[in-house]
Amino acid sequence: MTLESSITELNASVQTLIKLISALDAPITKPKAVKAVKPAPVKEAKPTTPVAPAEASSDTPTLEDLIDEMRAISDRSILQGLLTKFGSATASGIPEDKRTAFIEAIHMELQGAA
Repeated sequence: MTLESSITELNASVQTLIKLISALDAPITKPKAVKAVKPAPVKEAKPTTPVAPAEASSDTPTLEDLIDEMRAISDRSILQGLLTKFGSATASGIPEDKRTAFIEAIHMELQGAA
């Protein structure tokens, strides 16, 4: 092979490589701009006022009344027994409809102790 034929062959090979490399280089496209979405307005929570049950009357003892009556019992085991009997561990756990009965039970314990 002569020098001239080697150069021609080398030139052809280089041209082929240039075509291959050009085919591999894909044109880079810019991504389309995405419009920012406005956030939905946040609804502000408004406090509601509790509605008193229809059957609750002014005769129903309040939690404070219940606690005041409980202070009359000095023996904590008796007080704990009453709370357990009414299915509660604390005065606030006694439902409003059972508070009158609980106070009556306290009075009965106080009369029995006297």
